[in-house]
Amino acid sequence: MRLPKTAVLYALGLAGFAGLVVFARSGNEFAVAIRSAAGFNEARRQSPAPSSFAARVLVVGMPGEGNPAPDLTDTILVAQLTHTPPAAPTLQLVSIPRDLAVTGADGVLERINSIYAQAKTREQPSAAVTALKQAVERVIRLPIAYTALVDLTALREVVGALDGINVEIPETITDPDFPTANGGTETFTIESGWRYLDAETAEKYVRTRHGGRGDFDRVRRQQYVLEAIHKKILGLNPLADLHTMLELTRILRRRVLTDLAIEDIHRLLEESRGLVSANVHVLDLASDPAGLVVGDRLGEAQVVRPRAGWTDYSEIQKRVGDFFQTP
Repeated sequence: MRLPKTAVLYALGLAGFAGLVVFARSGNEFAVAIRSAAGFNEARRQSPAPSSFAARVLVVGMPGEGNPAPDLTDTILVAQLTHTPPAAPTLQLVSIPRDLAVTGADGVLERINSIYAQAKTREQPSAAVTALKQAVERVIRLPIAYTALVDLTALREVVGALDGINVEIPETITDPDFPTANGGTETFTIESGWRYLDAETAEKYVRTRHGGRGDFDRVRRQQYVLEAIHKKILGLNPLADLHTMLELTRILRRRVLTDLAIEDIHRLLEESRGLVSANVHVLDLASDPAGLVVGDRLGEAQVVRPRAGWTDYSEIQKRVGDFFQTP
């Protein structure tokens, strides 16, 4: 089902976009927005009684229309939100290498980022997402409660609807080989410091693969942008900014596929209140010092596989299990 999210769903920034999900369900948009705004504020007043909370979500990003391979899921994150009041909430993200070799539904080894695209040629998108979730669960040997598939075109559209975002860039980036839509390349540069990012710049900032730590750096950049979006969305006024919220709703309907129900998103929103950068932790399996994966070839394709063997994920499973148990 498509819900109003906002690119925050992307990395469990899900928390911030969460409040907007209320706007994407059914019925007249204006009426739904008014009703949802009331519910959103009521949820703020009636937070759940203090208790331990944990939720695990598979957050997947794909390039979307206008790209040579629109359905390849080049961003695969397992996000776990944990909250035990009165302590502050914690968000943990495990980045799955897009080139990780896994066994598909047909029993053949393939890159994990092609699972969704391959399944989508045979099944509905929701079933294809399930196929990817099952593949990830086999890798980490942990159950995943929810999924959120985000067409990354949403990021550009959401930032545009918000009239840009402010992001602190930790280091200057110069990528001389940033890919263009027509198959060429261009130079993308952004200076360190606080920067106002318009829609186009925000998209380039999260997509560039320039950096000494590969996907780890890219995941961090995505985190910075999603935090900025999260903050700006939480600052919206349900009535004064109704037009913006409705536009976000339309974007999310088009660009996000998730099995999260409205009540689930409300709960995620409430449990994530008070989340700060210091409590966001990232485990990138591709660059982890433990060296859990190694490069190899699968036919003509370059892939990474478990160090222990092509389908032996035991070391990965232990590392991920320990990571989630120790916020």
